[in-house]
Amino acid sequence: MFQLEYGDLKVYFEYETEEELKTALEKIYELEKLRKLEQYREAKQKVKAIENVPTLTFENLQIKFIEFKKSTKKVGQGSINAYLTTFKYLIEFFNDKPIEQLKLEDYEKFQKFLTDKKLSPRSINKHISYLKNFLDFAVKRKLVSENEAKNIEMLDEKKQKMARRNTIRNYNDEEIRTLLTYNFDKSIYMQIFYLLAYTGMRISEVYNLSQDNIKLDQKSGIYYFDIQNSKTLSGIRKIPIYQKLLDMNLHINFPKFNGSENAFKKSVRRRLYKALPNAKENLQNVHTLRATFIERAIAQNPDKVHIVQEIVGHAKNHNDHVTIDIYSKGYDLKIKKEIIDSIDYF
Repeated sequence: MFQLEYGDLKVYFEYETEEELKTALEKIYELEKLRKLEQYREAKQKVKAIENVPTLTFENLQIKFIEFKKSTKKVGQGSINAYLTTFKYLIEFFNDKPIEQLKLEDYEKFQKFLTDKKLSPRSINKHISYLKNFLDFAVKRKLVSENEAKNIEMLDEKKQKMARRNTIRNYNDEEIRTLLTYNFDKSIYMQIFYLLAYTGMRISEVYNLSQDNIKLDQKSGIYYFDIQNSKTLSGIRKIPIYQKLLDMNLHINFPKFNGSENAFKKSVRRRLYKALPNAKENLQNVHTLRATFIERAIAQNPDKVHIVQEIVGHAKNHNDHVTIDIYSKGYDLKIKKEIIDSIDYF
């Protein structure tokens, strides 16, 4: 009995002459040669497939990613513009370098590039977060083999947040009164600022409101805004309408801004700074109206912080979230109406 091992091959055979052994060995070598040739052909096919794939750059990826996001119709123009800004920086830094060739160290250099541009840690983290999303998108569609930016560390925002918190103050009653009684060129702006001041809504939520979002609770007789267009579960909520807004007949004839969300935000911000010239210098903006509403609501109702959180769409802690959102379907409209009516800037 003769046993021969050659690579993965194990052969057992009997032989009587040297010629028989030689013939058997030749067959084994031929089998091994064929196996090696097959491996070579497979490798060549893989190389050819890679060579035939168009080189993906951030300029190419921008087109694919933006087209996809627009096709889903789940993001507004504001988000699209934010993505485009990040792509602008990526294209500026990496130019036409293939994404497949980039490593973690390259993306860390990109992060430093943004730092050198004097962007805030918060802004840089936002761009890096978008970058990771872009590459995840590319990996899922097999445009690149791996997301090399996934392990990049985010910058510490705490110092910036604390400095901003200590610098910016909310609006006082006099400033709110000035804003709400200002003679704007169009009445819609007074209505918008009343909405912001007495609901704590985000400016994007106001933009997305329509007559269909205004409902009447038959049981309590309370008109409310039914917010459904939100990225988070906490953002889906019911907000009772302040009496002054009802006096403006907003529940009957709700105004609608003609234009993009970005144009709407710029237009509202421009009117804000016209009515309150010092607001910009004080680092106050449209979002400060939301912060002011929250501050006043909590000050007037310190024992109802969780209800204020629901009104403004802030996430509650886990236990409250489960108990209120699943079992109670939110706090009672009467309780929320009492909180909103407790706020008085005049």
